[in-house]
Amino acid sequence: MRRVIAVSAVCLAVLGLSTTALAKPMTDTVVRKNVVESFSEVDPCLGPITINLVYNDVFHITEQVSGPNTGTIHVTFTQAGSFFIETEDPSLSDFSGHFAVWGGFNGNRQNASETFTFNAVGKAPDGTRIRFHAIAHVNVSASGIENSFLFESIDCPVG
Repeated sequence: MRRVIAVSAVCLAVLGLSTTALAKPMTDTVVRKNVVESFSEVDPCLGPITINLVYNDVFHITEQVSGPNTGTIHVTFTQAGSFFIETEDPSLSDFSGHFAVWGGFNGNRQNASETFTFNAVGKAPDGTRIRFHAIAHVNVSASGIENSFLFESIDCPVG
């Protein structure tokens, strides 16, 4: 009888190990380089503008698709590059500079959190600077309570 119990315990242990081994996460990473974008916007400092971007970015996702942690997910992305802002108002300067964006999300079957940051600093030919900064965070607890904040700052050029 002891031998049957010992063999059963070993079989259960091996089965547990093989189930854990099968519970590998799915991962994917996408890298893009020298992406070019152009779009129109209304800026609070400069009014109507056209924004031209050249950037690199990386997007990564890891998701647990089986096993005891099914549904657990981690996502992160980073984007960085240069920008050129063309103003429509001829009395205002154009600006060029650098920007960086980062975002991350973590979640499971009970709770989730997300964070986002954005920074851009530009300069006009006369040396005038413009700055944009933002950070945001949201989290939701297992009981459904949501906490969030957003901080933004814009340093408009002084003309």
